[in-house]
Amino acid sequence: MVITENIGNTSVRKATVADKKFWFSLDKHLPRDAFANKLRDGRCYVLSVDGISVGILRYDMLWDEIPFCALLYIDANYRRRGYGAILLRAWEKDMAESGHDIALTSTRSDETAQHFYRALGYADSGTLDLHDRPTELFLSRSIDR
Repeated sequence: MVITENIGNTSVRKATVADKKFWFSLDKHLPRDAFANKLRDGRCYVLSVDGISVGILRYDMLWDEIPFCALLYIDANYRRRGYGAILLRAWEKDMAESGHDIALTSTRSDETAQHFYRALGYADSGTLDLHDRPTELFLSRSIDR
């Protein structure tokens, strides 16, 4: 499935090989050799504003059936303007059109992203404690098909 969302001066689309340099300027967690697989599986999105790439989202499938937003990142110069919400909603729409009725994400308890997700309707769904790391908060939201 190809996704293209245009909202005002923004667009959301699936990432391509041409996005690799931009992708890794924001994503410091994905191993470089895993990018090709993410592209092949269509699990990477790019948000552009006025034709400039400013945000990314990548996801996995928990238990091979629940879409899990593993990373949503907006360039620091474009934060707090609603672009993250546009990117997340475009992904949710794509997941709903693919037959899914729930979306899942997580964030560390010491990060502010939890407030972003809650403001967009995500509810706390559990935690994971890994020894000396901050607690990981899991959040979920029903999405319309």
